[in-house]
Amino acid sequence: MVSQVRRLLGGPYMGDADRAVRTSSASVAQEKRGAPREIRGLARAEVARSRGIASAERTVKLAHGVTGAWTAAGIASTALLPMLGRIAPRAPRTVRVDHARTLALAGGRIRFHSAGTGDEALLFLHGFNSQLSVWDAVWPRLGEAGRRVRIDIAGYGGSRWVSDSYALPAQADRVLQFLDALELARVTVVGVSMGGSLAAWLAAHHPERITGVVLLSPSGYPGALRYRGPFGRLLRPGVANAWATQLARTSVYRRLYPTSRALHALTVTASYGDAWAHALSRIRAHTWLVWSRGDATVPFAYAEAVARSIPACTLVPVSASVRHDIPGQRPELIARLACRVHEGVGPEHIARELEQVLQQEGDA
Repeated sequence: MVSQVRRLLGGPYMGDADRAVRTSSASVAQEKRGAPREIRGLARAEVARSRGIASAERTVKLAHGVTGAWTAAGIASTALLPMLGRIAPRAPRTVRVDHARTLALAGGRIRFHSAGTGDEALLFLHGFNSQLSVWDAVWPRLGEAGRRVRIDIAGYGGSRWVSDSYALPAQADRVLQFLDALELARVTVVGVSMGGSLAAWLAAHHPERITGVVLLSPSGYPGALRYRGPFGRLLRPGVANAWATQLARTSVYRRLYPTSRALHALTVTASYGDAWAHALSRIRAHTWLVWSRGDATVPFAYAEAVARSIPACTLVPVSASVRHDIPGQRPELIARLACRVHEGVGPEHIARELEQVLQQEGDA
């Protein structure tokens, strides 16, 4: 890491702080070979803006104040750290949900909302940078479906969880820790987008805890996720992703950008791709895959590939107008499907029942 930073900044370590600020801006613009191509391109745009340079100077001063000494990594942050802070997604306002609670676990706190009783439950997992309120339209339609729980995944919404990784394996362990704390032996898991990717990972690696699976446009298949803008370039697997991840893990970045979701996005997408696709064949439970034909975030073109990778899977296409907001646009469909799967109703019967709902919604 240090050698990369030195090459990026155009030479050996410099102890003079003012000279470091001036030299870092000039050397980034010269496209030194040490940094990944994506980083160089984004850094050039950043240095070209006076506001970015001013922010970089403030970053250097803070870095010096935190570390007490000038380091190569601290100098590199003069251009790259504010750049990442500007283009990375930020946490939205946490939506208040009546009767939601928080549970302290080893490593952090999980906010959740539950109803009903029993040692088995319906578990709802939201997408990236979202929270449990995404299920607001579905929740009242669940009726008397037994115990049902929706959570803010660790690091999102009201679930405070500081970590170096929000990858699927780590998040799966946190979900299991939560289920153990609530004494839930098994669950039917319903997940959308990132939550769908996490639901599939849980079903593949912990099949003894999963009785049914409902995936809404899961984002983990290789090449499926479409994240627009400069930050999307950093989500591609490779050196640039690793380089940006190291920067997002620094204490200086965390202090400057406490609401940044850069590390969340970088680490979870690093666990997507081939590893996720290969895990699908290990899912034992019958899986229902709901996907909009007009989804621009995770295109419908990947639906068949995901469905073929799961041993027992039923694909349920919905209208293009639904796009990526399946819980908000088709709450009746999702509530009906989740309840029937949780009740253990056979796939053939569920399929016939869904035909009526799809016709009513104009999806047939």
